[in-house]
Amino acid sequence: MTHPASRTGPLRRAAGLAYALMHLRRGGMVRPTDHTVVRSGSPEQGVRRVLLVANGIGHGWGVASHRAAPTGRLAAALAAATGLGCEVEFVGDAAMSAQTAPLWLEGRADRSFDCAVVAIGSNDAMRLTPARDWEARLGDLLDAVRRDLPDGAPIVVVGIPDVYAAQRVRRMSALLRRRARRLDSVSRRVVGDRPATRFVPSPDLRPHTGSVPDAALYEAFAAALTAVVGEAIVGGAAEIPAAAETFGHDTVRAVVEARREGALLALEEILARARDRFGVMESAVTMVDGGRTWHVAHGGTAPMQVPASLTGCPIVVDSDRPLVVENLERDPRFASNGFLDLEHARFYAGAPVHAPDGSAIGALCLLHAFPRDADRVDLDELQAFAQEADEAIRELVAARADGEAAVRA
Repeated sequence: MTHPASRTGPLRRAAGLAYALMHLRRGGMVRPTDHTVVRSGSPEQGVRRVLLVANGIGHGWGVASHRAAPTGRLAAALAAATGLGCEVEFVGDAAMSAQTAPLWLEGRADRSFDCAVVAIGSNDAMRLTPARDWEARLGDLLDAVRRDLPDGAPIVVVGIPDVYAAQRVRRMSALLRRRARRLDSVSRRVVGDRPATRFVPSPDLRPHTGSVPDAALYEAFAAALTAVVGEAIVGGAAEIPAAAETFGHDTVRAVVEARREGALLALEEILARARDRFGVMESAVTMVDGGRTWHVAHGGTAPMQVPASLTGCPIVVDSDRPLVVENLERDPRFASNGFLDLEHARFYAGAPVHAPDGSAIGALCLLHAFPRDADRVDLDELQAFAQEADEAIRELVAARADGEAAVRA
């Protein structure tokens, strides 16, 4: 169910802009790009699966692998506490909000999970989301999680941490903390109305306030959840094959794997030139595979993967033609897009990127914080950059094929 959002007043607009500026400053910070499923412990004694729906610090800014992020820290802590094999699957991103969380969740929850942990709200607190909007959106998310989990599987809702608010948005820190506590009080009420659902206050992370996020922060975050989540998953462990990442297109798989190996310098160089040429805040080469858009190369804060419905790139792929949107707020295809709003993107331009067989599989796209006239982007130049990306992808796929052949020989 969707709910009309409350009107955005001057204070909320200011908070949204402050959040966007903070988010952009994190563009150079490392983040996890590997597989979002982490297993720890001994699978011979059975495996319990936990779905972690999280944003903010739950995503893992400051570390390069989900093993060092809350995903892996929680898996390790649960395995140590229960003596079982524990597998935690992460769904979300730092830029996910309560409004967009059900879309991130789509197709990810299923009856193989024994428990779900929902740790969101940082973005909503920092953008001063009204309590009634939060209540409706959190309710929608919990209903979506419950619908796909086994009957009676517990859901743990974690309070909103404020570890970074004071350091990143100093003048508004007191206001943001008050909003976080207000949203927490609403969360308690929403949780209280739902069976097998429990609210856990935010872990005390004050010793880490102001420090660069690292594995120690995430270990402290996971440690505070281990007892309640461990209690929820003990009993009935089964042998479960490790979850595998699936792709519908071999080229997309190859490029995503190369991204994780740091082997996309050619694409990064093309993007840097495109970003400078057009004067935009972010640029990216994306791959569209099923219901996901992969940001395989980017200059900015784009997450590694995002639901395809929250980006403009599938439109470019489907049409195999460039797309320019002068003002996303005024385009009915994007006006209510919570992800683009959270990214504070108002202008979009994209040109198709192709696999070696000539099929459109992605886009070279530009995002900017303010609307701009379409004629400020020369489409011939944009397509020339995209064609350079095509050539880089062809070379990459050929090199990987040669390497695999050499290993088999």
